[in-house]
Amino acid sequence: MRLLKNVIVAMCISLIIFAIMPNPEAHAWGNGSSNNIDYPYYGIHDAIADVAYQKLKDYNGTVAQWITDYYLNSNGEKWGDYEYSFNDGSDNWLGYTDDLDSYFKDYSNHMYYVHSYGSHDKRGAPDRIQQLYDWILGNLTNWIRDGRPERSEDEHKAAYAAGLLAHYFSDMTQFGHTDYTKQDHEYADSRTYHNNYESSQINTAFLDQLLYDLNAYDFKVNAIIANPKDNAIQLAEWVNSHDNTSVLYYDAPIGGNVVVGSTYAQMITDYVSNYDIGIEYLGAKGYTQQLYQQTLLHIKAAVGNLTQILYTAYKNAEFAQTESEITINLSASTLTLGASIEVSGSIIPSHTAQVTLTFIQPDGKILTYVLNPAPTGSYSYTFSPTVAGDWSVRASYDGVTSQIRYFKVNPRELDTTTLLLLAIFGIVMIVLLVYLFSKKRSRK
Repeated sequence: MRLLKNVIVAMCISLIIFAIMPNPEAHAWGNGSSNNIDYPYYGIHDAIADVAYQKLKDYNGTVAQWITDYYLNSNGEKWGDYEYSFNDGSDNWLGYTDDLDSYFKDYSNHMYYVHSYGSHDKRGAPDRIQQLYDWILGNLTNWIRDGRPERSEDEHKAAYAAGLLAHYFSDMTQFGHTDYTKQDHEYADSRTYHNNYESSQINTAFLDQLLYDLNAYDFKVNAIIANPKDNAIQLAEWVNSHDNTSVLYYDAPIGGNVVVGSTYAQMITDYVSNYDIGIEYLGAKGYTQQLYQQTLLHIKAAVGNLTQILYTAYKNAEFAQTESEITINLSASTLTLGASIEVSGSIIPSHTAQVTLTFIQPDGKILTYVLNPAPTGSYSYTFSPTVAGDWSVRASYDGVTSQIRYFKVNPRELDTTTLLLLAIFGIVMIVLLVYLFSKKRSRK
């Protein structure tokens, strides 16, 4: 029965993670090795997922509970494995992060190449991240609705999907996953430069320093990520080029130039040069202190954004349990054409989903405006109508609609000064016409 259940779960996950054709082009940040007695099966993927969870838990234990319940393996340890881990193997948080490599072998979707290079145009990681986020959200929503039962099937699936997501998301901060060059995939000793940089050269001293630096990293945990897919793309583009510029890189194995991001070009140049002359930092060949700091900057971005995605999933699942509404208020019920009216309100309970204001003109024409509310859920918009008559407006978000509010726009009235000037102008014109007429008669 257990075997059948595992097969069914694996089939369901395979529907989400489709097209699992092995591709030697790139694996990802490392998954660690059983040979490291200090950090068994603990690579940079694990470090990112581990610290992200700890930061979330330190911020709010309740928000992190769905991962806490699956943080330790059956031996009471945090270490994972390198095999299928859902209802099998270590079946814990850090065990989940390697399943994309060890089980699904979804290698071709670990990248987001900012610049195409022949057939090397893979950009599947952000879509995978969004698919897994949606799966997390659905399972967390069910888990919270059912009263947050410990180690329930929904909680289990949410934690597992989050472990998979952590792997894809972390890869957006390995520069070699943001563009392709033949040089990156040339062999240096028994491994490619790509593999040496992200995995093979990562040792105990390197992980010790990395974890020390990541644990000291302070950032805002309770930030809502509007769209995980877009967030992943923006992160990959930043890692590819901090200054948002593209450069020509001489790709020696092909004897020609290719277009890559400026940061990518600098990092691959430095790493290859360092590796070839035997430079090491923290025992990792190819690294210098400067290259380590640059790599650390990228990994910090992975930790910060991943933590916020996990926080966002929980808060959105929690929000889905409540009956919500959106209020709307007007600063006036009547105004004169040429004046403005302020439309304001709030999403209750607070939420940061986009708000759409829909105005209907007196002639039936519809005008819509999309707003980003404040973190408290409040919004406001100043509107200047261009047509006199009876107007209406309503606010909506995610299918929730406010009451309709009505306001009247009166035609612009002439002020006293304008009337006086018009009267003077009229008198002058009459006098002028009388004068011209009398002058004409006198000539006769």
